Amino acid sequence: MSLILRTNTIVDNITTGIQPSGVAITPDGKYIYISNYNTLYLGPNFTNLTAGIGTVDIIRTYDNIVIPLQSSLALRLLTLL
Repeated sequence: MSLILRTNTIVDNITTGIQPSGVAITPDGKYIYISNYNTLYLGPNFTNLTAGIGTVDIIRTYDNIVIPLQSSLALRLLTLL
């Protein structure tokens, strides 16, 4: 979800990985990093846990596009962390 904090207005919905758990914004505000637990609960009441590998999504803020992690831009951005 993309929102304007001053007005708490939702301006876009952005699909990220499973169970987004953390958010970081670059100092210049150009990119948002989302960390995802990527864990599935297959049974009722959060049972039968199937743990996956955690993932990171990178969102470019000027157009709300999720940058593919295989791209050279994503690799350069991840080295800045």
